[in-house]
Amino acid sequence: MREIEIRCLPTAIPPSIEVDVCALNIGDSIHVRDITATDVTMLTDADTTVATVVPPTVMEEKPAEEAAVADGEPASPR
Repeated sequence: MREIEIRCLPTAIPPSIEVDVCALNIGDSIHVRDITATDVTMLTDADTTVATVVPPTVMEEKPAEEAAVADGEPASPR
């Protein structure tokens, strides 16, 4: 989530709201209720997930010959 709704005075509109995710582990989440900002009221539902830490995606590399055949190119002669 990149945006949350807040209510505040026009002079108190924050340019951004930063959330520290350094202490999070894989599977942990930050919700709107975890965000603290001065002089604002959060209007977005408190249970809304802002960020979740997921494990990295591991892509298996194919050998060059298999990759060429998969892309529609003929296999090179040996």
